[in-house]
Amino acid sequence: MRKTTRRVAGIGATLLAAASMSLATTSPASAEEYHPGSWVGTGTNWAPGEDTYSMTTHLVMQDDGNFVLYCRNGTGQDALAIWNSGTWGNPGAHATFQADGNLVVYSSQGTPLWYSGTYGSGGNQLAVQDDNNLVIYRDDDTPVWQSNTYHACPAYTRLD
Repeated sequence: MRKTTRRVAGIGATLLAAASMSLATTSPASAEEYHPGSWVGTGTNWAPGEDTYSMTTHLVMQDDGNFVLYCRNGTGQDALAIWNSGTWGNPGAHATFQADGNLVVYSSQGTPLWYSGTYGSGGNQLAVQDDNNLVIYRDDDTPVWQSNTYHACPAYTRLD
């Protein structure tokens, strides 16, 4: 079964873009370089085969246990892996964006295999951004973790 989380569009994207302008950092997750994408909150889970995507980037929990961020090509297909949790070889693993702000990949037995290290950070929104970055944000739009994949995709997949 394929799960697709909500996509930001129309008025929501406009409001989200305006809210992101309050970022005061110069990191790649900053307002100057920010592109809206898909946002999910804490409590989101990804079983094998489930995904979240933006116009240019696709986050998927693979059947082999690896949580992978892909560039999407001009036809919307996965073209290039730009980040992964390094947890392949663990069939049945799943990912969870926990209420404590930590993004974690668990084995099928419940053992943590990878985590973002953002426990207690206040992170409560995970963004799969159109600039190819995967970012955990606080309520005040401060990034607390990112994949550092800003503009990692070939130009044909970007919207800038």
